[in-house]
Amino acid sequence: MNREPLAPSELIYVELCITYGNQHVGRPIRIDEFDTGGERRVLGYTDEMMLVHYSLNQGEEGSPHSHEDTVQASFVIEGCLELLGEYSATITACDSYLIPPGTVHGVRATEPCKLLDVFSPPLDQYKST
Repeated sequence: MNREPLAPSELIYVELCITYGNQHVGRPIRIDEFDTGGERRVLGYTDEMMLVHYSLNQGEEGSPHSHEDTVQASFVIEGCLELLGEYSATITACDSYLIPPGTVHGVRATEPCKLLDVFSPPLDQYKST
């Protein structure tokens, strides 16, 4: 079935409701609220990957860091951010980027921003506690 791609305004938070092996994923597994008002929602993970939704307010920043063994793929749903660290770029709605393992990176939201990150393998520190 061929479908037209969604416009950024049509992309909304979607509750996952899938079964993977014996793990059922429904509502977010974990929600972390930032002091600055944004949040991170860990939507689900398996042994191989993790899906995380971020809502960032203008000016919020993810300080430069790296993931030693994890690849990060990111998709900006809406808004705009600056990629910081070893590579710098302006990333806008419907743009994506990949961060190889061991690469120093961070972000700064230049306007309210929503994005999805996929981590492979998952980050232990984001798993439910």
